[in-house]
Amino acid sequence: MADIDKLLNQISGFFGVIDPIYAWCFDDQGTLLKSNHPDARILDLTLELVPCRARMVKHYQNSNRPYVAGLLFGVVWPTASFADDEGKRYVVAIGPVFSSQVTYRNIQDGLLFCIE
Repeated sequence: MADIDKLLNQISGFFGVIDPIYAWCFDDQGTLLKSNHPDARILDLTLELVPCRARMVKHYQNSNRPYVAGLLFGVVWPTASFADDEGKRYVVAIGPVFSSQVTYRNIQDGLLFCIE
């Protein structure tokens, strides 16, 4: 892929009018290739610990339709898959964004459910 940084910044620019919304690029196995999020490593580890990334990878093995990866307490990453000129597949995500108002208690309950 020619310029992942440029692509991620363009995607973020579509949405980050007031608060920044970050972009992510994964390979077809779910390995994070690049993100413009300042805490990308921590959030990438979160996606590894909960089944979000595994479900996303499984989805794109059978479909090219967009997919929303998310956690039980309303944190989501809308995703889309595409191929470059050489046929290599990638998944681009934006977020994390909240799909609803989240409380500290929701986060605790959601994380406890994920590790049980």
